[in-house]
Amino acid sequence: MNNLPIEQWIKSRSKVILLVFLLLYLILALLSFDTKLSTGGDDSWYLLAAKKFLDGISFPTWHGSLYPIVLSPLVAIMGINVPAFKLLSVFFIALEILLLAAIWRKRIPPFIWFFTIGLAALSFQMIHYSSTTYSEPFFLLIQALVFFSFYQVDQLDINQTPSREILLKLFFFSFCCFLLSITRNIGYAAILAGLFYFLVKGQFKKSVLIFLFFLVLTVSFFIYKKLVWQVDSLGVEGQLNHVLYKDFYHPSKGNESFIGLLKRFWENSELYISKHLLKFYGFKSLMSTKTSALTTILLYLLFFGALWQGFKTRKHLLFIAFYLGISMGGTFITQQTAWDQERLVLIYLPLITVLIGTFLYDLIDKNLKAPKLTIFLFVLAIGSMSINAIHTTSKLELATIKRNFSKDPFSAYTPDWNNYLKMCRWASSNLPEKTKIACRKPNIASIYGKGNFAGIYKIPHHTPDSVLQFFQQRNIDYIIVGSLRRIPSKNTGAVITTVRHTLQILLHKYPYILEPIYQIGHSEHAVLFKIHPEEEQLPVDQLINRLKAGLYVAPRNSYAMFLLARLYAGSKDYKNGIKWINKALKIEAKERLYIELRATINWERQAYSEAMNDFKLLVKQQPENIIYWNNLTACAQKLDLPEARKYLKTVNQLKNNNKL
Repeated sequence: MNNLPIEQWIKSRSKVILLVFLLLYLILALLSFDTKLSTGGDDSWYLLAAKKFLDGISFPTWHGSLYPIVLSPLVAIMGINVPAFKLLSVFFIALEILLLAAIWRKRIPPFIWFFTIGLAALSFQMIHYSSTTYSEPFFLLIQALVFFSFYQVDQLDINQTPSREILLKLFFFSFCCFLLSITRNIGYAAILAGLFYFLVKGQFKKSVLIFLFFLVLTVSFFIYKKLVWQVDSLGVEGQLNHVLYKDFYHPSKGNESFIGLLKRFWENSELYISKHLLKFYGFKSLMSTKTSALTTILLYLLFFGALWQGFKTRKHLLFIAFYLGISMGGTFITQQTAWDQERLVLIYLPLITVLIGTFLYDLIDKNLKAPKLTIFLFVLAIGSMSINAIHTTSKLELATIKRNFSKDPFSAYTPDWNNYLKMCRWASSNLPEKTKIACRKPNIASIYGKGNFAGIYKIPHHTPDSVLQFFQQRNIDYIIVGSLRRIPSKNTGAVITTVRHTLQILLHKYPYILEPIYQIGHSEHAVLFKIHPEEEQLPVDQLINRLKAGLYVAPRNSYAMFLLARLYAGSKDYKNGIKWINKALKIEAKERLYIELRATINWERQAYSEAMNDFKLLVKQQPENIIYWNNLTACAQKLDLPEARKYLKTVNQLKNNNKL
């Protein structure tokens, strides 16, 4: 392909091409810009972690330390300004594109360079994440710095005593690897790949110096965390402890076996390679959920072919292969298959394109010597970039752009999230200061609500008293129950039920514990409840109100329905009493107490026929119960039925038996 005009054209106009791609990226990123926070929660976590770091509250560890630390000075200047931090992500990816162009311009075929830079600029997913505060854009930039510094080190000859300049370059590579490792834990793959690469090449002195520099940086960072923040961990232990869980949200299910981890590796390979990777290239519908074992195997074969090529002819690409093998392999082993998040592998898209693209280029151009196939490969690349650009432009809506400038920060959200976030803001504005409020999505609630929110990510316990203790130990007095959709794009009636299920366990023993405080929205509404752990002497209307609050959360709590019916009956409101006891009996049709209450209400409202039917059910359950037979007799007498004599005879027989 080197002799094709297109190859020469790319070489001679590389700066113009880069400028065009960069300009296209900026235009598409700004047109697609979304001022609202993602509903996932992680992007909100980074902003809150930066604020907590700035305020000296806590050191960020769970999702990586560096990104929140970098954001913290900006938080000091602007506060948590969501649009400004999103623009920073646009800037990170723009810098990454410039670095990629500089790194690969003379190291890979011009056509592959063209495709790599073009895809990095036009990728639908890249543009989407450049409008978030996730760490992916920042990680991509640091990752590009790692490769930039690697190629500075790779060409060094340090057989003699290394000069100061050489040591600085080695240190810079170690420093970039260190930065990547504290951005995300998977970033440790860079230093491992680098050490392995230089050991394979027999450059032991380089490996030792790089490792020592990295070790000094890591130990220094550990000492800083220990002395200043009292954090005595490297930052990976917490996540590593969860890697082996069969179910991240249910540790009680135990740890995964070796075979289970292998199964997880393969299932994740299918998800991320045959589904997400093909979507990145535009070869699969964005809505597709299908995976393919054959496609996964084929792409693994291409990877191993590229690895072999690295050993044979293109040794400078070997580092990419090692890095991808360690990082993607680690991702496939450590991540739960249920998470299935495209962003976990999106960060490797430029590197995969370089590695696999160069292998295919060499295979077709040098080994098969088939110019027509190389042209086909070029057309395929143009098609991939075009599909990505079409995906991006097809999602552009004037209404969305207008909403970005709306004074209502929640207008761009779907109704379920709109109501939920408005409730978070209302709660923090109207409840006493420092009140702790439990909810399902505390990070985004804390940013938009500006209150003290505690998260319920999974059901904390499975007994009423342990759930109550969970709330009391955390000083949680209020809780928000939202209607967050299980399928975000449409209202199917199915909602995220973590908070509801937690409260349902509590309500099983404490049906009066919830007091409704405020509701926002008529459909897909959000409701604020106060938690009352102590039983109180309250007027009937307040008791009824609390029982109904509990039934909103636990609509199949038949015992609460029974209590509600009893309260109505005690207030002579027999219509509502019958309504609620009938609902209870639809759930527990044979519950004796429920049947007894309905019989009593029917008697009180002079519905003797219905009362008689209920007492018949009761004497079947307890044929020796004189009271039930007495009541059955009374109903028959009220209705002037001949059966009354038979029932009365039974009553007398039971009395005689009791005397004996």
